[in-house]
Amino acid sequence: MNNPKTAIIAEAGVNHNGSIDTAKIMIAVAAKAGADFVKFQTFRTEALVTLAGDTPEYQKELTGTEESQFTMLKKLELDRAAHEELIQYCELKGIRFLSTAFDHDSIDLLAELNIPFYKIPSGEITNLPYLRHIGCMGKSLIMSTGMATLEEVLDALDILLEAGTKKDKITCIWVASGTFSQIIFDLGVRLISATDGSKQQLMKKPSIVLSPQFYVEVVYLLQIRVHI
Repeated sequence: MNNPKTAIIAEAGVNHNGSIDTAKIMIAVAAKAGADFVKFQTFRTEALVTLAGDTPEYQKELTGTEESQFTMLKKLELDRAAHEELIQYCELKGIRFLSTAFDHDSIDLLAELNIPFYKIPSGEITNLPYLRHIGCMGKSLIMSTGMATLEEVLDALDILLEAGTKKDKITCIWVASGTFSQIIFDLGVRLISATDGSKQQLMKKPSIVLSPQFYVEVVYLLQIRVHI
């Protein structure tokens, strides 16, 4: 995290569809593309949705089934053994394993597996117990802010600091993908600093994050270091 070199993260997510073989293909492609990390998702379905939870219409259209959200997510879970196997494969391919935790057990699992840092998804910025748990782990953090208001981001930072995370271990990023990303980049994105009102240019050019075989995201690394 202290290395000034821009780190490229290949977003694998759950696009492995529950297949370790597919996950390994994604790792290999990400490594060949020159990415520094390949990021998956770690979760326990029981901690996220109920058995009766309905699947959103867009997911039904994508999957072509009427299965429940619980059933769909359960197929995408990676257990501890799968994590260990993928970590070993990452080492073989010369790329570092990373994953986003979505529940408390998963936060602990990733700590036990010694991931290099935590990635907090923007959808969890208002999940205060989640933030407190991650905040007390002592690791560096990257927090996505795309779904949050500035007030929510600042509140989340307060929670992380109160939980014990050092301010120099926190990096916030704003992520945009697809056509919207290019529009924003073409406009020349600038940020009005929340701390001193000065204008800061985000980047002269975007870093390209490759999601192997699926899509390409243009990610603007908005590094808002916490100043108090």
